[in-house]
Amino acid sequence: MEKTHKNILIVEDDHELRDMIARHLHTSGFEVWKASNGLRALQILKAKTPDLIITDWDMPEMDGITLLRHIKEMPADQQVPVIMLSGMMTEAKSAIYALNLYALDFLRKPIEISELNARISAILRIKEAENTLREFYEKEKNWLKERLEEKEKELAQLKNMLLYRNEVVNTIKKDLDNLLFSPQANLQNIQAALDKQQDPNKEWRFFLFHLEKIHEGFWNKISALPDLSENEARICAYLRAGMNNREIATLHNVTESAVQKSRYRIRKKLGIESEEFFLDYLKKLV
Repeated sequence: MEKTHKNILIVEDDHELRDMIARHLHTSGFEVWKASNGLRALQILKAKTPDLIITDWDMPEMDGITLLRHIKEMPADQQVPVIMLSGMMTEAKSAIYALNLYALDFLRKPIEISELNARISAILRIKEAENTLREFYEKEKNWLKERLEEKEKELAQLKNMLLYRNEVVNTIKKDLDNLLFSPQANLQNIQAALDKQQDPNKEWRFFLFHLEKIHEGFWNKISALPDLSENEARICAYLRAGMNNREIATLHNVTESAVQKSRYRIRKKLGIESEEFFLDYLKKLV
């Protein structure tokens, strides 16, 4: 058996057999705890949790079956795999009874050490696989929780923007309905509502929220470059999102040629000669 740092609790009233199994397990690299009956085993289990329990069936004060029932009632993180030993209850129905109750394996006495080795190795492999699956499940659960939180934030952002835009549209609609009665005043109200709708900071925050979901950390890196102004960093963010000059010009309310000149200035500040290398640089920034 391979060397290990696992802990095994031996519950056996026959001290010679208990010590013989303990010596063998020590040689195999296990840390061994010993108990003479189920009651003493429960006292040990209150203080520490082994990786495996090997218990006899027939013992004074508390037998192995009663111990199994107590283990089965413990919290999930304290439930330990059990190998049941028996020199008296050797019939198949006894093994089935113990296995149905909680034991993962059943060995008849006198035991063969080589067989015990194989059973221990098999159970510990099963436990290791269960731990791996449990860790994977926890990671998946946490990942799904994070995604759900992101979606909830996104939904909140969309809800707020929809409510805001609906409020502006209703205001404009109301002013249009009253336009015949007071043309000049209502035109001014409509213009003010439209100006309010075009809130570049609100639109930018909404864009940045979605950019960070796809290219996490990009904005922190590009905005930290000392030579770039905030406006130039924003242009880099729009480019990283795949926007072209016309789309960026529309957002900034400038001409396409103005955007092209800004891109040229950014490249010079970064020491990048061509547009191709510039876009490649932005892609590799995160």
